[in-house]
Amino acid sequence: MDSNLSLLEGWKWVRLEDVCEINPRDKLNGFADDTDVTFVPMASVDEIKGEISKPLTKKLSQVRKGYTNFKDGDVIFAKITPCMENGKCAIAKNLVNSVGFGSTEFHVLRPSDKILSEYLYLYLRQPFFRNEAQYSMTGTAGQLRVPTSFIKDAKIPLPPIEQQKFIVKTVIAALTRAEAAKRFLLDSEKSIDKIVPAAISKAIPTKDPLPEGWKWNKIGDLCKVVSGGTPSRSKPKYWNGQIPWVKISDMRSFFVKDTEEKITESGLDNSSAKLLPKGTVLFTVFATLGEIAVLNIEAATNQAIAGLFIKNKETLNKEFLIFYLKSIKRGWLAKSKGVTQNNINLTILKNTDIPVPPLNEQKQIVYHVNSIMRRAEKLKELNDIALERVEKINSSILSKAFRGGLVIYNGKR
Repeated sequence: MDSNLSLLEGWKWVRLEDVCEINPRDKLNGFADDTDVTFVPMASVDEIKGEISKPLTKKLSQVRKGYTNFKDGDVIFAKITPCMENGKCAIAKNLVNSVGFGSTEFHVLRPSDKILSEYLYLYLRQPFFRNEAQYSMTGTAGQLRVPTSFIKDAKIPLPPIEQQKFIVKTVIAALTRAEAAKRFLLDSEKSIDKIVPAAISKAIPTKDPLPEGWKWNKIGDLCKVVSGGTPSRSKPKYWNGQIPWVKISDMRSFFVKDTEEKITESGLDNSSAKLLPKGTVLFTVFATLGEIAVLNIEAATNQAIAGLFIKNKETLNKEFLIFYLKSIKRGWLAKSKGVTQNNINLTILKNTDIPVPPLNEQKQIVYHVNSIMRRAEKLKELNDIALERVEKINSSILSKAFRGGLVIYNGKR
């Protein structure tokens, strides 16, 4: 917030150091070593809710040295990247014996009687403040930190205590309503995400009995299923060629149009990698099971990805195959739950049953599911717009609050 902005009568710009004790050091000489205290690792600060969640309890002797200490009412603010940018900031509340210790990557701000903890916290949680803090960071890549000097010198608009109370009460009420709306929209998004899988499951049965005219086939009978491979990394001549080589990370988009790495003809010939034609369906068989994409280019793949291409297009529709693979993914994941990696081999994939209706009926199912997908995408788009508006409302509420737009002044709002 621009500290050159004029403020309401009775307000003034102050440095945080003028209204807070920055990184105080409590000696706690009156506490025995076996005193229980609250311990807050960085992971215990919820960046979304802006609060301490699931703190630990430890003996004072375990944390007295080598950790940051604080007490009830202090505001803790993450100093290190990316925790600071993500919004890890909270008011210390309900600490065991009113004493807390935590990561050394916290700045601690202890409010004086001039400023409320809640008012200070709401100000620090604003995106603009974190952006300014980010520009002040010092250190090396991955270890950047907000310096104490920035915290001390940062300015905050300070109204009288009674107006701070009014602002806190009004803002928290407004943010609570906005948060409820956000939770509703996020729940709606989860429901939207279930629409297409439900439509596929309803359209394509996965168990007997089948509708009249349908029959069970093995995927391996209808498709050629091939595995990929990785040329030796110790042979430079196998790499940096012209042949696209697909890894799971290249399957972020449904259509694979390019790859991060490419291999040479020699690399293809001297490995189990195979050149797959454009239009091949890609299906991940281990590491990340059940991801699906379609080649928009000729390419080879690594061994984590199987390629499927249909032997007879008059028997099986490609999109029908893709929808069915999506429908059975959940079952495979459930079977492999608890295993370090979710894997299947090509034999399992080839021997997987697929219910096959007449081709015209396959096309009708594909058309129906695609129509539902388009409607679901539109719903999700509208939901995303609503979520974005909620976020803007949150920012607007905070911005207005710290400009004095929420307080009652001389009997007027």
